[in-house]
Amino acid sequence: MKNFLSKSLVLFCFGLIMAGSANLAALGFECKAYRIKPPSQTMNQLNERIKSNPSDAQAFCDRGQAYLSAGESEEAIKDYDRALALNAKLGDALTGRAYGLAMERRYSDAIADLDRVQALNDHHAMAQALYQKSLIYQDLKQYDKIPELYDRLLTTKDIGVGPVDRENLHENKAKIFLLLKKPDAALRELALLKDCQRRNLEVGLLKGKALGLKADWQGAERALTVAIEQGKADIKRRGEQLDRQTMSELYGARAAVYEKLGQAGKAKADRAEELKFKNRVFKVLYD
Repeated sequence: MKNFLSKSLVLFCFGLIMAGSANLAALGFECKAYRIKPPSQTMNQLNERIKSNPSDAQAFCDRGQAYLSAGESEEAIKDYDRALALNAKLGDALTGRAYGLAMERRYSDAIADLDRVQALNDHHAMAQALYQKSLIYQDLKQYDKIPELYDRLLTTKDIGVGPVDRENLHENKAKIFLLLKKPDAALRELALLKDCQRRNLEVGLLKGKALGLKADWQGAERALTVAIEQGKADIKRRGEQLDRQTMSELYGARAAVYEKLGQAGKAKADRAEELKFKNRVFKVLYD
């Protein structure tokens, strides 16, 4: 049962986050946001809470969370409906139901719930509502609607957006701008990052892609090479404890640059490295 719960949650999150091919960093919101995870109580205990107090909106909300974490979106939505019938302003029930609706790809209904959280100005659930909405728009490939949501996450006070979240938001925003073919906006977001050392491979990849969109092939080659060399140094220092996927993308991006520059030999060598790291990613996933 534990493995099933984990797989259900991972598959849902992976489906939403990866659908836009942006590979966005996850946000934490300093533990203030509603979490879709197995609850601290067993289902029997949750049922007993509801039996002893059928007017307990939070109990229905908690049981909805239990169903949702197990991938039972239909049952979860029913419990969130019951919770909201008892307390129409329960932000956790609205964000929880929005999760369930998104799992069923009922996106317009999910967005309506998230809009209600914003209308209520519920600071406890606000960050999660804005973030969930950005994931839905990503799944729908409506990337132009996402930057505004990130801006609200960055500028709204007291909703649990911490320093690491802010860094991830700037990185994610840069990725969205690349999808929108706005390289200058992406570069401005990357310039706002303060912990580039921790994420230098990803930053190098994004800078290289942005400069490539500007047809600055020499600049792109330099940015990608710096990141690749750093990755190679990390391999020597830490062995295989490295982001293989990013290394594969770095070599692939630089190969594309070399192809633009007419350097076929270098492009071929980088394509070989790209494939090598990609094969290592698959090996880790399926071994």
